[in-house]
Amino acid sequence: MEEYNNSKCCKIVATYFGVRRFYPQNEDHTIEMLKDFVEHEKTLDPGVPNLDVIFINHNCGSIKGNKFLESLDGEEIYSGKIHVFHRPWDNGKGVSLGSFDYGFKLLKNQYDYWFFQEDDYKVVHPEYYLNGVNMLEENINTAFIGYDMYFRKDNGKKLTPFFNLLKIIFTLPLFIFGYWKYIIPFLKTIKKTKLLVKKGKIPFCGGMMGITKTNFLNEIIQKDGKLPYPLIEVAKDQTKYKEFNNIEKIRYNLKHTLFCVLGEIEFTRIYNDLGYNLKSYPNTKELIFSYKNNKFKK
Repeated sequence: MEEYNNSKCCKIVATYFGVRRFYPQNEDHTIEMLKDFVEHEKTLDPGVPNLDVIFINHNCGSIKGNKFLESLDGEEIYSGKIHVFHRPWDNGKGVSLGSFDYGFKLLKNQYDYWFFQEDDYKVVHPEYYLNGVNMLEENINTAFIGYDMYFRKDNGKKLTPFFNLLKIIFTLPLFIFGYWKYIIPFLKTIKKTKLLVKKGKIPFCGGMMGITKTNFLNEIIQKDGKLPYPLIEVAKDQTKYKEFNNIEKIRYNLKHTLFCVLGEIEFTRIYNDLGYNLKSYPNTKELIFSYKNNKFKK
């Protein structure tokens, strides 16, 4: 651990107090969840001597939620402090991915290592951060360590048909519903992902959860101007899905698919374009707890 004493580490946590389809479904649920999350950050040893937790709140105007989050600013955790920042709602653009981009651009000169995650999970494996840093440093060509995934070469047998199906089902509706400017990037990501699977490489790290370094993130910013995500507007209330008519449901599913492909997948797949590799954190039992499902992820 001594070799990282001078390194500055952070964890960007994208949070949101609006209405969600699943738990946490409202600001009270989110506050309840984050209270547990913070207590967990106070007791779990991440393995590094300095680790700040950075909450990036996609500000939907929740007075109660914002006030609670601000009360945490500066609070000490196991080996660092909590810092809170609010980013503009901007019609919901970017969701969690936009918050990751916002947080990195805001603080890129202050930290060396970056862990990204959404607020409805917690990593419970002791020294998870140190282990991730060690995995990054083992090979200069490794750019990202994914935690919310476990990839094997035989997974490609399942992924390839899935991507073929995405291409067939969504290409025409994307054009019809006005998302035509995303069609080429959508098809390129699918093609590149399938090729990586064919080569037996890890194509992306699911859930966007994982650790990387400033220099790798800077390369993406220099290339594209931002971390990957589509600039699509999202409504504040996601619980009315059952009330949508067929047209509204199609539009909702198109947006969700674009965020999945051009956001969740592209967020880490892009490192392959820059000549780097991805690695998965060891498949440790009870590594990640999901608040949404109230159980550990397999």
